[in-house]
Amino acid sequence: MIHMLLAAALAAPPTLTIHTEDVTRFYEALEQAETLGTRRALRDHYLKPGTPGLAAFSRREFRLRSLASQVDASRAYYDHLQTQFADWPAIEPQVQDVWDRFVAHYPDARSSEVTIVVGRFTSGGFIADPGVLVGLELFGRTPDLDTSRWPQWLKDGMLPMSELEPLIVHELVHWQQVDVAPDGTARGFHGGQDRLAQVIREGAADFVAEMLCGRHTNPVQKAYGLEHEAALWAEFHPERHARGAGRWLYAKSPDPEVPKDLGYFIGYRIVQAYYAQAEDPQQALREILSFDDAEQLLIDSGYSPT
Repeated sequence: MIHMLLAAALAAPPTLTIHTEDVTRFYEALEQAETLGTRRALRDHYLKPGTPGLAAFSRREFRLRSLASQVDASRAYYDHLQTQFADWPAIEPQVQDVWDRFVAHYPDARSSEVTIVVGRFTSGGFIADPGVLVGLELFGRTPDLDTSRWPQWLKDGMLPMSELEPLIVHELVHWQQVDVAPDGTARGFHGGQDRLAQVIREGAADFVAEMLCGRHTNPVQKAYGLEHEAALWAEFHPERHARGAGRWLYAKSPDPEVPKDLGYFIGYRIVQAYYAQAEDPQQALREILSFDDAEQLLIDSGYSPT
């Protein structure tokens, strides 16, 4: 359950802290791998001294054995990733600037932590104690990178290092969407868990990332969605109050010609419509990030493509 740091965050001016020390330790561990073996080196020099963010990431995404196996199988790529991370000093000030602009748009923002770690290609980012967790290994794409032997899902999911900025913003929005009790403990997300609420939350994160970074976090879904918007809405609308995400989020597409996770697009368009009709943009963003009634937000947005 997300709960650490929230009480303190409520009492202090909103700040953004970014941790990259786990990345440094990961590559220090690889330097020891030839002597100690990959598994022992990662255990003693990466995981044991790691940040709370790395501990949370590893609990959900990998075990020591699976990480070591992936590193051994993909060592050339991990070495390539290290050279790409040299761009981080130029990216970090951009992320901090975006955070400052986000706080200007949303003064209710809570202080946030971002922890960047190295994993085994299972997640680009999610939120958990103590904040936003980012899997760096999914941000190593370059024009000269040989992906010919990669599975299609990895080819589709690999992004260049420059896309860390909108991804971090997307996840920071999710951190703000957590419903916090007066004592600072988390009570889950605002708005419930039906399908409509879930797509609105994801769409809000995409909308804010696009507004602040100038580019969409899910461009493939956006392009397809704009071409098929009315048909997608006709499919989604009757099942909007179902429990769970269904095929709309976090699932593979059964049709290779249709992008997965088109619920991101639907939620994005609802949020975009709601924001566009608002007289007070700041209040609109507050309502988007802390809504309690997804159906009412939909109605108020006027979204109904035909």
